[in-house]
Amino acid sequence: MHGDPVEHERISTVLPADRQIGTHVHCAGCGYNLRTLPYVGCCPECGAAYNARPLLMQNILTGQMALFPSSEVFAALLACSLAALLIGAGLLFGSEWAFLFGMIFGVFGVLFIRVAWIHIGRCIKYRRILRQIEASEEE
Repeated sequence: MHGDPVEHERISTVLPADRQIGTHVHCAGCGYNLRTLPYVGCCPECGAAYNARPLLMQNILTGQMALFPSSEVFAALLACSLAALLIGAGLLFGSEWAFLFGMIFGVFGVLFIRVAWIHIGRCIKYRRILRQIEASEEE
């Protein structure tokens, strides 16, 4: 029941969409403070749609977004290492199957690298936004 998205949506619709956010909640697109805005709407700074209802929190900046994407990087390294091992074994021992599977893992490795690169870019963006938020709150 805790992980059921349909149940979360049902519970979250109990809050009226026009009710105002009472705490400091920031847009994930630009870091704008959404306090006193409706729970559902668009950021006035960057125009990104958000949903700040407690169980949904879509396009809302959280500290977890700034964590390094280690699982994506690990998956990319694992797939590339396996591809290199299989391609090397295929070339060294003349095994066409090892070479073929190595090429397949190489394609997956490239795709995983792309996903990891995107997640690292988002992590850097969110960390920059969080630093800007912290600096503006200190002033």
